[in-house]
Amino acid sequence: PGKAEQASGAETAARVEAVNNEVVDVEAVDVVNKANSIAYLSKQANTAAQSKGMLVREFLGIRWIEDEGQWQLRFKTDKDIGKKGGASSITVNAKTGSVEQVNFGYQNSSFGSKTNNWLLTLHMGHISHGIGHLLYQIFLALVGLAVTVLSVTGVYLWWKGRQSRLKALQKGR
Repeated sequence: PGKAEQASGAETAARVEAVNNEVVDVEAVDVVNKANSIAYLSKQANTAAQSKGMLVREFLGIRWIEDEGQWQLRFKTDKDIGKKGGASSITVNAKTGSVEQVNFGYQNSSFGSKTNNWLLTLHMGHISHGIGHLLYQIFLALVGLAVTVLSVTGVYLWWKGRQSRLKALQKGR
């Protein structure tokens, strides 16, 4: 997705010559702007994912990085962990349309990042999609109920034991 798309982006910028009969500086025109950013970055994300043998499952959000003059799109692939954390991203230069950086969430190099993503995903219950997600949510609900029941019965048994100890002390006097 490099030079061929850069050339087409440069041609697009060169074709823009006037707006409202005023001459426009061709260098000032962004190839990727607010109007076309989602479509352009989505296409680039799909291309980058397919080149690695992955599919883009969901687009999470887009943002403008003013200091760098770049657009960044966050998305989930079929290899990313969970539904929310560990997302992938692609960053594109707004002026040229060139892809500056692609970061696939599943490729986090550090053990700490991978562990953090897995634990956060497990903790928040963002595992799988569809029926798998529903089953995991039911499992979490049952674990939560078990903790509640064990806590209540533990306090009840302690209270009953305390009462019998108090009665035994009173009989001993």
